[in-house]
Order: sequence, then structure tokens, then C-alpha cells
Amino acid sequence: MVCKNCGGALSEEDRFCPNCGAAVEASGQGAAEQKSENVCKNCGTALQEGALFCPHCGANVAGKEQGGANAGSAGAWQPAPPYTAPQYGQTPPAPQTVDAPSGGFFALGFFFPVIGLILFLVWKDQLPMRAKSCGKGALVGVIVWFVLGFVLGIIAGIAGASQYASAAAIMLA
Repeated sequence: MVCKNCGGALSEEDRFCPNCGAAVEASGQGAAEQKSENVCKNCGTALQEGALFCPHCGANVAGKEQGGANAGSAGAWQPAPPYTAPQYGQTPPAPQTVDAPSGGFFALGFFFPVIGLILFLVWKDQLPMRAKSCGKGALVGVIVWFVLGFVLGIIAGIAGASQYASAAAIMLA
């Protein structure tokens, strides 16, 4: 038999190609089996000379990360990288976000209280500490702007009243 992926020689009982690791389809063709003293550490099957993968279980017996000559071709088995993409229908892992209080978001909420309130409402369940920073900044900002406006209003009223009083005193004189 011949591997349809790499063209390597296969024996009748091979279920995986010893050169590239591709699954072997059952067929009636035969090939001469080479005898070897090598044995698969995974299943105990005798291995052909120079085999990179066990023909019975598909285990990588060469200890190399790459397959045979055609390992990069389409359909060839390759070892999984450290991170594999999720299969169809599976959700990808959630990105890791660090939730911590933030002075920057406090300042944003302070100077723009409406934005701080919106961010607080959006993040209160996912990022509670960051949301708390935004909410505190918005609350402190509203209080400070209200008090500052009230105090400046009183100062402007007093200044206006003194201007009015001085203008009235000049007119009466």
C-alpha cells in the first residue's frame, strides 16, 4: 500500500502513515513490510526503519515536532500548537481583564459626570472595582461642580449687589 498523503510505503495493518502520520484508508493493495527492532512506546507495535509515527496508534515516535516531507501540505497531520483555536460551535476563551480601581477613570467621571455614570452602569457587573472608580468620580464631580457653582453664584450676587449699591449711592448724591 502507498500513503495517499506523502506516497510512503505502508503495510497491511497500518492505520496511520509512519512517515507523515496521516490516517490510512483501507484498501486491497499490499506492500512489503520491513522488519525492525524498534517498538512504539505508546502501543508496542513494531515500527519500520525510519518511521516518524506509529502505524498502529499514530503516536509521534521520532520525538520531533514536525512530520515527514509533506507535513506542511493540506490534510497532513501536524502536532497541535500550544494554543489551538476553538472548534466550530465552541466559544473562545474570554480575554483576561484585570479589574482594579483606576484614577484615570475617576478623573474622567469627575470632569464628565455623565460619562462616569454611563461607564458605572455598563461595568458594574463585569468590572466592579473600575465601575466604582467611575461612579465615585461622577458623584464627586457633580457635588464639586454644584458647590462651586453655588459659591460662585453667591460671590457674583454679592459683587453685583455691591456694584448696584455703589451705583445707587452715586446717583443719589
